[in-house]
Amino acid sequence: MGKLQEVVHFIFELRQAMRNAAAASRDGGVSPLRQLLELIRLRAGPGKLAPEDYYRMRVYRCDRSFADKRGYLSPQAFGAIHRDRRWGVIADDKLLTYAVLRGQGLPVPEVRAILHPVRNFVGAAALRSQEALSTYLTTEARYPFYAKPIQGIYSKDGMLVRSLDRAGGKILLGDGSEMPLPAFLHHCAKNPRGFLFQELLQPHPAMVEICGDRLCTLRMIVLLDHQGPRLFTALWKIAVPGNTADNYWRKGNLLALLDREHGTVLRCTTGLGPELRVVERHPASGLPLAGFALPDWSEAVDLTLRAACAFPGLPVQAWDIALTSRGALPLEVNVFGSPFLPQIANDAGLLQGEFQAFIGAQKG
Repeated sequence: MGKLQEVVHFIFELRQAMRNAAAASRDGGVSPLRQLLELIRLRAGPGKLAPEDYYRMRVYRCDRSFADKRGYLSPQAFGAIHRDRRWGVIADDKLLTYAVLRGQGLPVPEVRAILHPVRNFVGAAALRSQEALSTYLTTEARYPFYAKPIQGIYSKDGMLVRSLDRAGGKILLGDGSEMPLPAFLHHCAKNPRGFLFQELLQPHPAMVEICGDRLCTLRMIVLLDHQGPRLFTALWKIAVPGNTADNYWRKGNLLALLDREHGTVLRCTTGLGPELRVVERHPASGLPLAGFALPDWSEAVDLTLRAACAFPGLPVQAWDIALTSRGALPLEVNVFGSPFLPQIANDAGLLQGEFQAFIGAQKG
């Protein structure tokens, strides 16, 4: 994107974001005029802060100094970091990620089938057409399972499939809704990069007690350099009833900051912008979250660091780790991930201390 295009794009972002100015002022924020000035300065600063992030992370608050606000960053700030983009291609492809992890002797979820014109995966049924998928679902598939694009982020287009109503010709989904079988087939087949169908993982019993039977994964942020991998931040993404995935952007979901050494919950939030608030108890179970120690913590940390070494070209890695009934399992690795998550969890910007020093060392 050229400089002129960047300016035009930023002006468009400003116009969209400034719709939040009045609500931000009422939420302990600076005046709308001051917000505009801060948005311009922060976008030009080291964090290249996007207007959307300025508002959803509540950077506008009066009780933050401008020096603290300059510590917040958006994904654009990662542009100057040296990384091997070939490893990003592997990380973005779930089948390649699983193949690399299996090659290192690490456990991965069972892939039962893939829908793709030419690709294969050891142990999985290779479905070459929409018709083949229909046959698989009606004759071979083991329910329940999870279906998701081979390449995709933010759990978009992923679906938890509970069962098949053969008489009614409907797929029954994890959120309680139904989808006609032809619509499900079309949904999967329209993705040109393919779909995979994998086992539905069961959460660890200790987590079921608090969160129910939905999978709530860890977001483990790892920094990797010539000295090896180290865990920088540990988060717990908590899905609430009605949401089949734990992404924080889904309304009502929670985000917990974890102690890196023991895996205990330090702080938990829900919501974005003026709706962001600290949560003390799980909204469904009513059980306290602060102080809860996640199970199999040492195993999860060890697994994360071993997995990180399998992707040596990625200096900042954001792993999604599932704590299941049979132990910790890696689900995927994100290149940088969503930096707004650790900043919301910590209620502070990333450009300070350990992270700032690491990022500075990675730049040319």
